[in-house]
Formats: sequence, structure tokens, C-alpha cells
Amino acid sequence: MHRSLLLLGIVPFLLLSSCKKEDPVEPTPTPDPAPTQFDLSLTGAQGVRMLLDGQEVSISESSTANVLSFYGADGNVVDPPALSTKRFWAALYDGNLDLERFRMTLGTLEYEGPQVTPEGMDALFTTGVRTFGIASSGAQAVQLEYVDATGVTWSTACDAQAGSAFNITEVTSGNDGLGHYVIAKAIFNATFRNCLTNATRTATGGVLVLRFRDV
Repeated sequence: MHRSLLLLGIVPFLLLSSCKKEDPVEPTPTPDPAPTQFDLSLTGAQGVRMLLDGQEVSISESSTANVLSFYGADGNVVDPPALSTKRFWAALYDGNLDLERFRMTLGTLEYEGPQVTPEGMDALFTTGVRTFGIASSGAQAVQLEYVDATGVTWSTACDAQAGSAFNITEVTSGNDGLGHYVIAKAIFNATFRNCLTNATRTATGGVLVLRFRDV
């Protein structure tokens, strides 16, 4: 009798145990694919990103990295009706290395009068393809300089740039307490050459966003 009661108590327990559902197994998350192209925003930090000989180089405005952006312009100012000229440049400075790490110069704008008008500056920075060269050679010429961490300067100005490309893809402009400004975004592939040794470095997938001003 006792043995029968014991068996009756065990059987329901075994049935309940065998019917218990297993805890669901969480699926292993699939990582997002790596980006195939660098991107910077007109409303974000100024900077440049590129693959240099296949290695990523990223120099972006940041207080934590001590990277600052700055700008300038140069040219010749003459009395009207002769035409004055101006080239605009913007650069990134690394305070930790005490080096200017990257610079873009766009030129050359010809204008009449004591200073460049906002409309004239905007017209220079319209979207579209530009030609690598010495910035003083014409309005469509663009010139890039990259300085590595050891202080060696690599430039697009002393290379023929066969197969390279530079395209301003987005532009915005406006006025603030410092005057008129233009922010340009561009994509590029280029050959940077050490003009002293003739050594070269190849930049691909480049993206930059920089702010320019008339000074």
C-alpha cells in the first residue's frame, strides 16, 4: 500500500518535469557591417578622413584630441578697375604634436573692389569637380597638404595626379559674428608627394569638411 502511494506521487512529478519548457536561447547578435566609405557632416566637427596607403588616417576637430581648425586667405589686392586675387584655405592643427596636420587651399578668385563679396565667395565654392594643382594657377585649382606625425609634409601640388579626383559634394554658407563663412564637404582620391625626396603616398576614400572665411 505504501509503495503504491509512493509511485503515484512520483509519476505526476516526472510528468510535470518532462513537460517543462526549456528557457529560450537568445540568438547571437550579428555585428553591423563595417562602413565602406568615410563620412563627415556639414553640421558636425571639421576634419578629414582617408585611407593613406591602405591605413586609416583621421584628423578631426576635437577638444579631447586637442585638434583645432583655423582658416586664412592670401592674394594680391590692387586698385580697381584692375582685378585683385584671393585664395582661401582652411587647416587642422594638432596641439599635442604642435603641427599643422592638414590644409586645403582653393583658388584663385578674381574680384574687383576692396574686398570679396559674400556672393563672390559662394560662387567660388559651388559644388562640382575641381582640378588638383597649385592653388594660384586658377579658380578651379585645389591644393592639399598632409603632415604626418613626424612633421614630414606631403603635398598634391608637386605631383601630376594621374587618376586622382576631387569633388565638392555639399556646401553651406552664412554669416555670424565673425562675418561670412562657407563650409564645404568634398571627397577625393589623391597622390601626396614629398616634394624633397619624391616619395609618394596614395590617399583613397578621402572625405573632408572644412570652414572657410575671408580675412
